[in-house]
Amino acid sequence: MAFNALEGLGLAKPITTMITMMMQKKPVVLYHYPDKAFAVLAAHLFFFATCLLVMFFRNTVCNPIASNQLPLAIISNIYLLDFVDPSGFVQEISSKVSRVVVLDHYKTAVDCGENSCSVGENVERVIDIRRSGATIVFDYFEERAGSGLKDLNVVSMRV
Repeated sequence: MAFNALEGLGLAKPITTMITMMMQKKPVVLYHYPDKAFAVLAAHLFFFATCLLVMFFRNTVCNPIASNQLPLAIISNIYLLDFVDPSGFVQEISSKVSRVVVLDHYKTAVDCGENSCSVGENVERVIDIRRSGATIVFDYFEERAGSGLKDLNVVSMRV
């Protein structure tokens, strides 16, 4: 009965579309907290510009998030901003989601790559110890947004 009322108002299709979008798997941004505000901002701007629903989870060094604390069943991609630890975390989550993207500038991330930490082919790493995490994240999402971030006039926000 309520659905018929929505149809009469022309709202049935938009609401059905919104519900479908909310039920689809979503990207997750897991970020190093509290010092990565600009990296999180860059990710937020990308997802805002592309109109994608996204979930953000903060991660602290003293109490790192565990994979069982994440809603893995509804996650498509995980973006790790300045965060690779704890040991084995990337390997564990990469087997449970479509894609893991590591955007980092810490030596521990480089060491993991050099020691060939076993990760799946669905793990993308962008690691550069000469740059800040915020600029790595901004450049990564800017490349993928096309003109999306530029349309928001955030080009001048480089960190």
